[in-house]
Amino acid sequence: MAIDTVLWSRLVTGLTLGFHVIFATLGVGVPLMIAIAEFIGIRKKDHHYILMAKRWSRGFVISVAVGVVTGTAISLQLALVWPNFMKLAGNVIALPLFMEVFAFFLKRYSWAFICTRGIGSKIRISTGC
Repeated sequence: MAIDTVLWSRLVTGLTLGFHVIFATLGVGVPLMIAIAEFIGIRKKDHHYILMAKRWSRGFVISVAVGVVTGTAISLQLALVWPNFMKLAGNVIALPLFMEVFAFFLKRYSWAFICTRGIGSKIRISTGC
């Protein structure tokens, strides 16, 4: 029994979108947890909290990598697999999609710049480095 191409497209898009939603949500929530843990560690002078924040940031990098890959795949799938949908809804979706990509790169590059340059501890706490 052969799978219909439309069904196959729906399955692949749904799987990719499911992974992207999970990992993008983690990418939004985990930096706050990292910043809070580092803030508590500095405030209480407890190196366990700072160590926990550093370990969480390693896991955060992995979740961001998966989120980036699945986000790129979703954008390609929208353009290549669902061209009729994008023709119909492209004018509505294009601007929010562009804003999301721009905000993503702005956040990641500023985060990487602050973490690698070793700027003051107050800024580092707010970014979760």
